[in-house]
Amino acid sequence: MIHATDKSLILPYHFYSKEAEKKKLNWFCFEYALELQMFIGKRLKGKLEKVGVNAQFCIHYSKHMKKEILRKLSGKIKNVNITYHEIEKFFPWIGDKLVDDLLSIASKAWDSQTGTCVCLCGYLEQPCYHYCYLQ
Repeated sequence: MIHATDKSLILPYHFYSKEAEKKKLNWFCFEYALELQMFIGKRLKGKLEKVGVNAQFCIHYSKHMKKEILRKLSGKIKNVNITYHEIEKFFPWIGDKLVDDLLSIASKAWDSQTGTCVCLCGYLEQPCYHYCYLQ
């Protein structure tokens, strides 16, 4: 049985609380969080779970990426930026090596997630007039 308070799980309700909020962008962020968690792997998973934040970090970082996606879709930025800022904000006590590892994982998970979308504009219910690959 899955309990809503289980902090090791990433569930859809972390990204929307009402059915009206179940938009494709929220679902995309949910899937990215799952992809991020999958890419973390056993070595880092153990380190993060010792402090009890594996799933929470994936949820936090994915929600942060939502802002970047919207900036990209609105034309404010040319490319989506995957940076270490949110990692250091969430984990102010970890060293540079672990930050670098998490940043690499975030990038690989992003590439994996967006690689499955031929056109993210259509996926996010945005008008699309060109091939747009959020890279």
